[in-house]
Amino acid sequence: TGSLHRRGYREGERVHKAAMKETLAAAMLLHAGYDGRTQTICDPMCGSGTLVIEAALLATNTAPGLLRTRPPPLVRWPGGEYAAAWRRAVAEAEAARLPWAPRAIMANEIHGGALTLARRGARAAGVEEQISFSQGCAGDFRPAEPPNLVVSNPPWGLRLDEQLAAESWAILGDFLKRECRAPGHQAWLLSGNRELTRHLRLRAQSRHPVEQADDSLRIICYDMGPAQEERRGVASARDPPVIGTVASPTGAAPLAAGAGKAAAPASEQPARAVAVRRARPALRRSAGAAPAEKVVLDGTGLSGDDLDAAFADLYG
Repeated sequence: TGSLHRRGYREGERVHKAAMKETLAAAMLLHAGYDGRTQTICDPMCGSGTLVIEAALLATNTAPGLLRTRPPPLVRWPGGEYAAAWRRAVAEAEAARLPWAPRAIMANEIHGGALTLARRGARAAGVEEQISFSQGCAGDFRPAEPPNLVVSNPPWGLRLDEQLAAESWAILGDFLKRECRAPGHQAWLLSGNRELTRHLRLRAQSRHPVEQADDSLRIICYDMGPAQEERRGVASARDPPVIGTVASPTGAAPLAAGAGKAAAPASEQPARAVAVRRARPALRRSAGAAPAEKVVLDGTGLSGDDLDAAFADLYG
């Protein structure tokens, strides 16, 4: 009959090789505090749809295992009391199930094959009509309703090569900055690659380690809205004044005010973020250069590993 943790809606179905485990998706939603009665939710890179399917099951108060086609072995134990208890539990769970999710559940995926698997899984779980599916790039995705909560398992190595994965995270960051702007909006993302999360250009509020098979993962929370914009230093549309240059073998780039200290106070961090971000491409281009040619922030001595550390502190 299989393990009790399995929901039942994927029995006999094709499953994407990078599909999220149902229990991990449910745990991530519960950890995010998802409340289907009050929150709209979306996954702009839904893959085979595990997160939105589990969200729909939670929103409709569907008990885990209710969709299993076969009962567990305990119903065959001697005495009959366990079989009777199981029947009562199933009847109570079916009576508590809601016919419709109270708030919108939205999903988007660029790859048609993955989207087909997502729809098939939602149909098997009886929640296909609860989820609004769309196909396209996350950068072009416009949810029908502003999402209070964004959850996603973006590609981090299994679904795409590193370059494409980095581009996907950058696109996701743009989506979050555009669609999750109201106070209290949050994004909860799963990642198995710390380097990729930096492409979001967002400051994480919290990280929660998860061990799954051979993977060390992180569930990362981002508080969005005005507070995130202040942390990113984009509350003002103006760039900080230029006070110097970034010296490198490929030329010089402007250095913003506030970047001249190894430990800038909070009031200077937006300006320093701009400086470090501008210096990053030059640092990459200088990889492999002689020690005397390493990128240096003009007049500060901040270079090499120190510049990487500053970047990690700002965007890690």
